[in-house]
Amino acid sequence: MNRYRLLLCSLLLLHAGLLADSASHDVALTSRAYLNQLALPDGEEMCSSTSLAMVLAMVGVVEPDHAAMAAAAEAIFPRVQRDGQAYIGMMLYELLRQGVRAELHADIPADEGWQIIRSQVDAGQPVIVRTSPGVLTLAGHFLVVVGYRSGFSRREVIAYDPFGRWHEVPCHLLPGACAGNYDRNTADPSSAKGQGVVYHFDEVFGRSNYLISVQGRGTDGGGT
Repeated sequence: MNRYRLLLCSLLLLHAGLLADSASHDVALTSRAYLNQLALPDGEEMCSSTSLAMVLAMVGVVEPDHAAMAAAAEAIFPRVQRDGQAYIGMMLYELLRQGVRAELHADIPADEGWQIIRSQVDAGQPVIVRTSPGVLTLAGHFLVVVGYRSGFSRREVIAYDPFGRWHEVPCHLLPGACAGNYDRNTADPSSAKGQGVVYHFDEVFGRSNYLISVQGRGTDGGGT
C-alpha cells in the first residue's frame, strides 16, 4: 500500500509541475495608451506613426488622450515615410528626436526578439514590433507590445494593434489583399478592438525581424 501511495504522490507532483510550466502569465505595463489609426484622416497607412504616438504617451512625452496622440501621429507621419513606405530606422530617429532613449534591433532571430521583449516588459517599457510581411498585412505592420505570456505550448505577446484585432489567419491563406483578416477598428476615436490583443509571437515576428526597444525619456528633444 505504501508503494502505491508513493507512486500516486509522485504522479500528482509531476502533474502539478507540468501545469506550473504550462500556465500562462501576464506581465503587462501599468502605464498604457491606445490610439486607433482608423480614426485619423490618413489612418489606413498610419500604423507607424500611431505606434510611435502610443509609445510617446506611454513614456510621458505627450498626453495619453486621443487629441494629443492623434496630433502627434499626424505630425510624425510624414517624417517616417519615404516614397509611401514607413522605415523603422526613421521611426527610431523620431523617438530620439523626441527625447526618448531607444534602440533599433535589426534583423534579429525570433529567440533574441523574444528575450528583448521579456526584458523590456519586465522593466515596464513598451516595444515597437514590425510584423512579418505577408502575415498580418502584405507589406508588414507596426504595433506596440505591452506584455507577454509564456507556457510550453506557445509564446504570446499582448499588443496594442492600432488597426484592430487580427484574426490570426496569415495573408497567404486568404484571397485577394488579405481580405477579412482583421476585425477592424471603426472610424470612431473610441473604437479599440486592437487594445490588449494576444498574438502568437513566433507567427507575428517570423524567423527574424526588427523591433525598437524603449528605455524611457532621456534628454529633452525637439518636440512634435
